[in-house]
Order: sequence, then structure tokens, then C-alpha cells
Amino acid sequence: ARAGIQIHDRAPAMRPNETGLAMVQRFAASLGRLSA
Repeated sequence: ARAGIQIHDRAPAMRPNETGLAMVQRFAASLGRLSA
């Protein structure tokens, strides 16, 4: 999300869902851009 890292399935557990993806997007947005 923040560093352009793809969120992927970690089967058989920890599958991404809409709620979790929305939480990640909000958290990444609150952190702001990464500095170089």
C-alpha cells in the first residue's frame, strides 16, 4: 500500500478482505509519502 507493495493472500490463513484492505489504505494515507 504505502511503498507500492502488493497485498497478497497468505493461505490458508490471513486472507485479505475488503475491511482489512480499507484499513491498510487509511493507515498508509495517514503515514504520508515515504522519504527518499
